[in-house]
Amino acid sequence: MLQRFLAQTTATAVAVMARREHHRSRSNPAPVIAVAALLLFGAMTHPAAGGGALLVSGDEPTAAATPPAAAFAADPADPPASAPVTNRPGRRYLDAPPAPFQVGLIEQIELPDPRRDNATTRYLVRYPANAPEDDPCPLVVFSHGAGGSGNSFSELSEHWAGHGYVVIHPTHSDSIRLRRERGERVEDLSRDLASVVRRVRISDRCADVRLILDSLDRIETAIADDRAAEPGGDQARRAPEDGRGAAGDPLRLRIDPKRIAMAGHSAGAMTTQSLAGVRFHAFGRAAAPFAEPRISAFIVISGQGLSSRGFRRDSWSQIRRPMLVIAGSEDRSAVSDETPEGRRHPYEFAAPGDKYLIYIDGATHGSYAGKTVVRVLGEKPPQNIDYITSLVADSTLAFLDCYVRERRPGCNYLGADDMERRPGGKVEVRRK
Repeated sequence: MLQRFLAQTTATAVAVMARREHHRSRSNPAPVIAVAALLLFGAMTHPAAGGGALLVSGDEPTAAATPPAAAFAADPADPPASAPVTNRPGRRYLDAPPAPFQVGLIEQIELPDPRRDNATTRYLVRYPANAPEDDPCPLVVFSHGAGGSGNSFSELSEHWAGHGYVVIHPTHSDSIRLRRERGERVEDLSRDLASVVRRVRISDRCADVRLILDSLDRIETAIADDRAAEPGGDQARRAPEDGRGAAGDPLRLRIDPKRIAMAGHSAGAMTTQSLAGVRFHAFGRAAAPFAEPRISAFIVISGQGLSSRGFRRDSWSQIRRPMLVIAGSEDRSAVSDETPEGRRHPYEFAAPGDKYLIYIDGATHGSYAGKTVVRVLGEKPPQNIDYITSLVADSTLAFLDCYVRERRPGCNYLGADDMERRPGGKVEVRRK
């Protein structure tokens, strides 16, 4: 049994690393957004319309070859495999060593969008400050929940950046903080949740993400400026305003445009699913998808399922790129009919191949980000919240390392049973 398991995981890792282009979408990079889709999104975000609403978080191509995940483990729908070959506790991913990189922080970058009358969107950026210039960094974009901001999921963001990823957080137009800064009178999230949710517009959120992908040169320039401003940085070597740094500039951290992942929580999970290619249905037909082919892999935290209006069982059938779905047994919201079971649907109904489900016993809607978000949402912190956040940190980093950086340890960890055997709580892990 042990030899077979090791052979499976080793073959899996080699298969993943050997075929990077399997994870590149061939869809049109600029899909037409149908009127039906816009109407649908308005209905989806109105709690009175029935069905599920977008949920909130706090402010803090198809290949003929067997997909790699198929070699990791049998589909959980099959009879369970035999017991683990050892009784040792499940290990942390990479055994949780200190992060190899220092984390740089740019609290605010504003980018104008020529496709939206030069309206600006605000972004927060974390990056590996001491990353070498000759090794372009992969990128993760994280979309916050309704009413949140770019400050959401800061600990997870620092974890990714400390392991070599540039992490960019847009602050979407539904942000309570942003609206208050503009002089709007806004109730607290816990007091006026329904109003906050109604302001979520998925088309705008997807445009915020695409603006990042269209502006990598400008973001690299901002990072170079930030590095130069640090002690020991040479102000005279900042990148120019046009975003074209001089070749060999040691302050010019590069972002790899072919290694991009998308992640999000709650309404941000809907944004993530949309960019992955989920199909919404309105007036008896499917609306034009928002799929973004420049993104290689997707992380859906507390996503939406069939309880949300516009979703059918086939809505996820065209999602063929790698996707990690994270949900919990106590993940509910006062403004939605979404159930913990429904949050599993993005995994259960997606096309097979490179799909994972992490279903954590006791996890609530805000617990994936830690105690601060739980308090913002008025939830009682689960007793195992440290277990929950560490599991989210390990599973997401392993997934990113496997499918964005194509690193064998990440693939091996996803295929092993360490998460299931980790002490401190219970988790169901599925792979297909």
